[in-house]
Amino acid sequence: MGETLDSDQKTSSSEQEEYRYDDGIVRWFLFASLIWGVVTAVATAATWLIFLLPDLMDPMFTFARIGSIHVDLAVYAFAANGLFAGMYFSMQRLCKRAMWNKLLSLLHFVGWQFVNVWSLVTLLYGHREFRWPVDWVLPVDIGVALVMVTFMINVTMTICARRQRHMYISLWFYLTSVIAVLPIQVLSNLAIPGQGYASDSLFSGVRDGFVQSWGGQNLLFFLLVMPALGVMYYFIPKASGQPVANYRLANLQFWMMTLLGVFTGSRLLHFTAVPEWITSLGMLASVLMFLPSWVGVTNGLGMLRGPNKDLAKSPILKFFLAALCFYAFASLESALASIKSFSVFTVFTDWNLAHTYAIAFGWCGLLSFGVAFWVMPQLSRTSLWSKDLLRINFIVALACVSLLVLPTYAAGWFQGSMNRSLDSTGTL
Repeated sequence: MGETLDSDQKTSSSEQEEYRYDDGIVRWFLFASLIWGVVTAVATAATWLIFLLPDLMDPMFTFARIGSIHVDLAVYAFAANGLFAGMYFSMQRLCKRAMWNKLLSLLHFVGWQFVNVWSLVTLLYGHREFRWPVDWVLPVDIGVALVMVTFMINVTMTICARRQRHMYISLWFYLTSVIAVLPIQVLSNLAIPGQGYASDSLFSGVRDGFVQSWGGQNLLFFLLVMPALGVMYYFIPKASGQPVANYRLANLQFWMMTLLGVFTGSRLLHFTAVPEWITSLGMLASVLMFLPSWVGVTNGLGMLRGPNKDLAKSPILKFFLAALCFYAFASLESALASIKSFSVFTVFTDWNLAHTYAIAFGWCGLLSFGVAFWVMPQLSRTSLWSKDLLRINFIVALACVSLLVLPTYAAGWFQGSMNRSLDSTGTL
């Protein structure tokens, strides 16, 4: 792995202090995100191709299998690897030191790619738990937990051993994320091993449905949304040259999202056998979550408030702006879809899939593109090879993500409307 050296001038003396950063791990995660992004794109195209031409299906490449695979790849392979790269790059500079243990960084990288390949193979062969949005079998769940242990130890010890007294807001988002993901992953996948990949959940019936919803929703929230906000608060000011618009609001956003996030999972359980007070609690938390989410959007737009010509000329800033727009929309529709009178049109439809697309591809994916195009010139000490290709990349990425996300929202709404239009015999 490569190292880079930065020098910061001390204010108390003329002595120069040198900081060495392990940027090899950043390159590896960026490269992995690129490779998995291509695989995800192929799987997504295959999903819709099989949907349109079902005669192409065979026992292995069925719509159900490929459909589950492309969501897992988008969330845990493409988006997560990009966010990990941004976290490793920014964390070292905010702590003024390299990662606490280079071996743990390497184990995190290798382990995360291994569990993604393992989950891909098991899903292709039909081994799954049918627990949306995380269909991993129990051995893969255990592997994910072990990988997250290495990451949690490394991040926590790096922040504790930092040479910078002040903990910038990004570090708070990172720390909360790594601490929360592990217990959520373990508690939501407690099971008794069976033969082969089979396992029996320790929960049953309504309890299992509640744990499934709580675990899946919170895993996505703390693995993607929280780290992405930390990445946003570091890289947008770096790319735009503008400070955080309102640092106090950023702190308020962090604490509100941390406290409310664990209660939002039950918002997906309206019209089920789960007690109504549980779904009402999830609805209240999700509606309140709209406030800190849009605080982040406002802060992000404020950090992009430089001269209009800078935004017009910089595709990297456009990536960040587009990502913020998707995050703003996803936050708004999530709050609306949690309200019972609105969720009659969205529950048990593709609306929930569109929400996952908006977060994984729109918010985290476009954000990761912006991070990658800003970081790579910094690491290679050179400029981008072609700014024209970067502009084309932005246009194509934005168009494709929009064509994936928006029609899926529309499909979910029409599905819900048709469900409401059935008569007593089940006829539309």
